[in-house]
Amino acid sequence: MKSVRTAATLLAGLALTAAPILTACSQSTEGSDSSKSAASDSSAESDKGDNKDSKKDAEADKTDKGDDKASASASATQSDLPKATPAGYQEITAPTAGVSFAVPEGWQATPLDATSDVYYKAPDDGFTPYLGNANVSKTTIPATKPLTEAELSPALTSIPGATSTGYSTEQTANGEAAVLNYTANIGGQTINGALIATPTKEKGKYAIISVNAGSSGQSIDELKTTILETIH
Repeated sequence: MKSVRTAATLLAGLALTAAPILTACSQSTEGSDSSKSAASDSSAESDKGDNKDSKKDAEADKTDKGDDKASASASATQSDLPKATPAGYQEITAPTAGVSFAVPEGWQATPLDATSDVYYKAPDDGFTPYLGNANVSKTTIPATKPLTEAELSPALTSIPGATSTGYSTEQTANGEAAVLNYTANIGGQTINGALIATPTKEKGKYAIISVNAGSSGQSIDELKTTILETIH
């Protein structure tokens, strides 16, 4: 319980600075020698039983192979991370939090406040109502496993009109990250965003990344996926 309170307290504190930013086992069958030599109804029933068991064996083997394939696939996915920075993106680094990841190439480093480790946003074109951005807090969260939805939710409390739209855990090169998707109402605009609590290279610490799609450009799904795949 202590770790939960610590994470919730720290994330609630982060929310105060986030508002400006977000402006089977096989069954063995019996031998069939006796059933082959018998011609009675009981022999026929025995054959049916053997066939049924054989079918179960086949299904069990199929399931085991499917599980093995899924495990191999998951391992392959993990071993493929981090992915290279894709075309149209640039790698940025949060030196205090200790994580790097990719954001759109045109986004620019922008001074924010003392709580922000690194803050990038889309260039101001003078008419886009709300600019896409990504921010990493200098404060890391002590944890030994992915933060829960209940632990992440306090960070939404001071974002205007923020409503959670789903929680998930996703694999990164550093380990399993927690993702809380949300929508918010900022300046009359509905903004799609995500909070990502990702492990850093330092064991027992999670960095908090907030990313918003803004009013135009990349979708939140594209931004979120790219960040998760390139985190290291």
